[in-house]
Amino acid sequence: GDRTWLNTISTVWEDSNGALALANRPMPHLTPRSKHIRVKYHWFCSWIDEVTACVEPIDSASQKADILTKSLGRIKFPAKRHMLMGW
Repeated sequence: GDRTWLNTISTVWEDSNGALALANRPMPHLTPRSKHIRVKYHWFCSWIDEVTACVEPIDSASQKADILTKSLGRIKFPAKRHMLMGW
């Protein structure tokens, strides 16, 4: 099959400073509060180490994924929907 997608770098836009710190931290330095995410963390970091993904900061107001991960009110929901879908 076509594997041209293997040569692309995906950008993960993150608005959480804690998540940014974990993503850019060397592998063995998990904190006691983050031990519960060990498996997902190592899997995700393996993609960053192979340079197939990078994590970049984004302002919370510009984070399109919030519509999929948070309960939004009557004002924020239409704004996020417009950002994501254009209507």
